[in-house]
Amino acid sequence: MMSGTPSTGEVSELAGVLTGAVILRGESGFDEELATFNTSVVHTPFAVVCAESVADVQATVRFATAHGIAVGVHSTGHGYTSFTEGIMVSVRRLDSLEIDPERHLITVGAGVRWRAVLEAAAPLGLAPLAGSSTDVGVVGYSLGGGLSIMGRAFGMGVDQVHALEVVTMDGEVRHVDAHSEPDLFWGLRGGGGNLGVVTRITVELVAVTEFYGGGIYFDGAHMRDILIAYGEWTQSIPDEMCTSLAMIWMPASPAVPEPLRGRVIAHLRVCYLGEVGAGDEMLAPMRAVAPALIDHVSMIPVTNLDAIHGDPPEPIPFYLRGTLLREVTAQTADALLSIVGADVRVPMLLWDLRHQQGAFARIPEHAAAISGRDAAFNLQVVGLDLPEASVAVHAVVDAATLAMDPWSTGETILNVHGAVKDEADRRRAFDDVTYERLVGLVHRYDPQGLLRHGHSVARAGMTAG
Repeated sequence: MMSGTPSTGEVSELAGVLTGAVILRGESGFDEELATFNTSVVHTPFAVVCAESVADVQATVRFATAHGIAVGVHSTGHGYTSFTEGIMVSVRRLDSLEIDPERHLITVGAGVRWRAVLEAAAPLGLAPLAGSSTDVGVVGYSLGGGLSIMGRAFGMGVDQVHALEVVTMDGEVRHVDAHSEPDLFWGLRGGGGNLGVVTRITVELVAVTEFYGGGIYFDGAHMRDILIAYGEWTQSIPDEMCTSLAMIWMPASPAVPEPLRGRVIAHLRVCYLGEVGAGDEMLAPMRAVAPALIDHVSMIPVTNLDAIHGDPPEPIPFYLRGTLLREVTAQTADALLSIVGADVRVPMLLWDLRHQQGAFARIPEHAAAISGRDAAFNLQVVGLDLPEASVAVHAVVDAATLAMDPWSTGETILNVHGAVKDEADRRRAFDDVTYERLVGLVHRYDPQGLLRHGHSVARAGMTAG
C-alpha cells in the first residue's frame, strides 16, 4: 500500500542528492513550476522536483518506489488530467537538442517544445511532424500518438520515433529502440507515460520547407452545408491535401480580425504539399459552398505552421472530449449541430474535425501501442470551462461526443482523447489486444502502480492501489 506523504526529513534526504530543487506544496514557486496551458487542470502533489538531469529523475523515482508514492511527470502543461497526490517530476529543464541533418533525425530532452525543433530544422530544409500548435512538448505529443497536421502525407508522429531514453520505476536508465528494448519501444509509442519517465527522444524529420496552406473562414450559419460538403469532399482528395474543419466561437477581442470578431464561424484549415494551381483546383468545391469572410490560403513557409489553426497563444480553461469517426454524413452533421451548433447555450471554444486516412492508416515496420489508424476523422469538442458554467459545459461536451456513437469507431487516440475518466474510458484509446498487452507491460515495469498521472491504465488492484 502507498505509505502516504513522506516526512520532512525524508524529503530533505531526497533534496540532498539532487542537483535541482524540491518545492513543497505551498512554498514559493510551486504554482509557477506546475502551471498548465489548460488552466482548469490544477496540479497539487505534495512536492515537485525540478529535475536538472536524468540523475535527478532516477533519484526521484527510486525515492518514490521506496516509499510507495505516486509519480507524475510535468513538462509543457498541455495534458488533460490533474495530479493531486504524490510527487511530480518537472522535466522542463531537460532541454538539450541535437540535430543530425544527414539522417533527418533530431534528439531532444523531455522539456523541448516543437517550436524549438521547427526553428532548428527549418534552416536545413527540414520540418517536424508537429500538431496544430508548436507550443506542445515533443515527448508528450509523441507518446500520445502524434496527429500531425501533415499526417495524411507522412503518417503518425509516433511512427517517426527512432529511440527513447526512459527511467523505469526501478530507477534504471534504459536506451530504447526497436532492437534493444522492443517491448518498451512498442508500449511507450502510443501508450503514453504508462511505463516510465521519458527523458529524451529521437524523432525523424521530413523534407518540407513550404506548403500551400492557411485557412478559409465562413459564417457559422453555413456550417451544416459546409460540414456535409466536407464529408463528401474528403472522400476523393489525395494524401497530400491535409485538412480539418472547425466551428469556433470567436471572442469579441480587438486581437480578432473585425469580420470574425464575436461571431460563430466555420474554419476550413488547409495544408497542401503541392503546387498552388493544383491546390486551388482541389479547394474550389469547398470555396463554392458559401461566401468566405476571410480566405488566406497561399504558399507559406513551414515556420508559419501555427498560423493554419491559430490555436490560442495564452493559457485558457477548457474541457475537451474526443472520439474517432468512420464517416461524416448529413445525419452526422445534424446530430452534432443539434448539440453544439451556433445556438448552443453554454460557453464554447470550438469543435474540431480533422481528416485522417491517407498515410495515417499506413502500417509501419515497427508496431506501436496505438489504435485508430482506420478512422476517417478525429473529432474534438472543447468547451470554455469557466467555474460558473463548468457543470453545464461538461454536460454539453459529453453529450456531443456521445451523439457521435453511431458513426464512431469506438476508440480514441491519446492525443485527442481529452479528459480521462474511469478505466472503461481509458480503455477506449486502445483495441482489446493492444490494451491487454499494455496492461501486461504496466505490471512488468510498474508493479506497484505508481505512475498515476495522465492516461494511466490498469492501476486498480495493484500493490499501491
